[in-house]
Amino acid sequence: MSACCVPGTVCQHYPKGCPTLKTYHKDLGFPAWTYAPPRGMWLCYSPHAKRAIREEGVMPADLPARLPESWEVEVIEVEVLGNEIQKWVLRFPVWRELMTFDGRPASYDLVMAVLLDGTVKTVWLNQTGDTHRTLQRERYTVPSTLPKGGPNT
Repeated sequence: MSACCVPGTVCQHYPKGCPTLKTYHKDLGFPAWTYAPPRGMWLCYSPHAKRAIREEGVMPADLPARLPESWEVEVIEVEVLGNEIQKWVLRFPVWRELMTFDGRPASYDLVMAVLLDGTVKTVWLNQTGDTHRTLQRERYTVPSTLPKGGPNT
């Protein structure tokens, strides 16, 4: 959230008041004006992201330094303040083969939350076949205007 959007302060960027932070999900639709992060964007991992990936059993040095030039990344979420993207949640398909807790091999996708400046807030692994059919729809905003579009179209 913008530093000026602190309760009790005058906001120089939003004279009519601070806009609401909205989160859009790929299964519910993105506004047509949203976009994916630039291909080849440099990434900078926060201390939290490095710690989180170590907890998943992956060394931070194994993480990509840049977003791929050939776009095989899916945008899962877009977080927006006003009409400005603040964060993307990205999923890299079949990033790593690991063993499950019961000793079976499984494919995992790398998922990361990335800010506009390339800062990676957090990182986790998701089993490739996990499609999260338990989506908590109330956490997301559904675009009110058609056509829906966005970064995956």
